[in-house]
Amino acid sequence: MKLAHEPALDGLRALAVLAVIAFHARAPFALGGARGVDVFFVLSGYLITTILSDRKLAVVMFWRRRLVRLMPALVTMVVIATALMPLLSPQYAAKRWQDALLAVTYTMDLPMAVRPWDGPFMHTWSLALEMQFYLIWPFVLPWLARRRPFLALLALWLALLVLQWAIGAFTPLTGYYLFHVSGLALGAALAFMPLAAPPVLGWGALALILAGFAVPSIPTAVVEVATATLIAALRGPSLLRVGLSWKPFVQLGVISYGVYLWHFPIHCAVEHTVWWFRGSVALVGGVALAAASYVLIERPVTRWLRPRRSTAESTLALQ
Repeated sequence: MKLAHEPALDGLRALAVLAVIAFHARAPFALGGARGVDVFFVLSGYLITTILSDRKLAVVMFWRRRLVRLMPALVTMVVIATALMPLLSPQYAAKRWQDALLAVTYTMDLPMAVRPWDGPFMHTWSLALEMQFYLIWPFVLPWLARRRPFLALLALWLALLVLQWAIGAFTPLTGYYLFHVSGLALGAALAFMPLAAPPVLGWGALALILAGFAVPSIPTAVVEVATATLIAALRGPSLLRVGLSWKPFVQLGVISYGVYLWHFPIHCAVEHTVWWFRGSVALVGGVALAAASYVLIERPVTRWLRPRRSTAESTLALQ
């Protein structure tokens, strides 16, 4: 399967990262904004599976490209935030080295699954889950691809939802932070269903996603299915595709990985202020630092270490 870069998917990323920022700021209109991570996971499962279905990409090369794309920005954020933590977030400074190690080794999900955790790097739990997905998926996917992959992945999605619910009923932290990966499976299933959904379904799916950002009681499965439906609808020409391809949305989507990285340390530095100030500072500061990171670090390092980067692969990762 070949995948061309789709600007509308960047627009969807922009909506997701805005929802996450508003949620962390505790904005009253984004009480379900954590669902932005579910949107990211469905997107990532879809794009990663599409890329890996092209058997010309060796597993080691895939891992190398993922690390080259993701690590420079993460390490830069962690180093700078760790150095400034005693000044900007002294309440978290005592455990900054431990948290920094968890962040850069993609293991933040492990302690968060055991007990409540806080600090400027706690948002990297989702990056940890996604990196763990990158490690195992190249081996699981070929096995599933020989067994009616669309149906097999749908079954896996349902199984992961049930597993998360069952474990979460007894240990909510473990259920959420270790098994909140069903979106990756649904996105992977979508990669084997190449049909475009009608635009009217896309509009309905977008409405459900936005409702999920606002209302925390809307189930994870609903937002995941809505995201997959919206992605399918964006495969064909429509006003929805044009709208999500609006240049400011696309530009924010392109740097959304960096925005996600930077917004939370900024949020922690101003966490005792009113929600609208927290959110504004996290958004403006996150965008500024993400843009600088993208221009000064991510693109140069990627070009230096991975000169044959594909257009499709530039759309991967939790952005």
